[in-house]
Amino acid sequence: MLMDYLRAALAATIASFFVSVGAQEFDLVSFNCLIGYENDDHPEICAEVRPDLKEQVAEANRIWRARNAKELSELRAACEARLMRAYGGDQAKILEAKQEARRRRADFRSQLLAAPNRDNLVDCPAYARDFAAGGERIDIQRPLIDATRDSPARPIKWPNP
Repeated sequence: MLMDYLRAALAATIASFFVSVGAQEFDLVSFNCLIGYENDDHPEICAEVRPDLKEQVAEANRIWRARNAKELSELRAACEARLMRAYGGDQAKILEAKQEARRRRADFRSQLLAAPNRDNLVDCPAYARDFAAGGERIDIQRPLIDATRDSPARPIKWPNP
């Protein structure tokens, strides 16, 4: 479910910003690495969309981070290796790509929060329940770490804003 949550959020971001970019050209794993798997917007979004669940969602996120601390560290290292490969070891290009990815994610977040049906776009009760409980579909699994580290990587080609 972790990947389901991340994929749903990122798919919406990608759909919003990358309509002109073919799916075969977009490296979703590298995009996730640019954003950072630890940078989950759900607690902040749910605090605004469902203030009644603010504390539950924040606590679920804290529980998830504690439970996945070792895996998050390994995933960060795998992301570093991937981004070094994708951007030819050029730290300046990696930093620039991270800044652009985060800018686009912030733009998407603003659009989401301004949407009239925003309550239907983020499932805060499910997030609170599922991330607190954890499990194979929520927690970071070895195949994600290995694929992040080992699969082919390309730099992100941003369409014109």
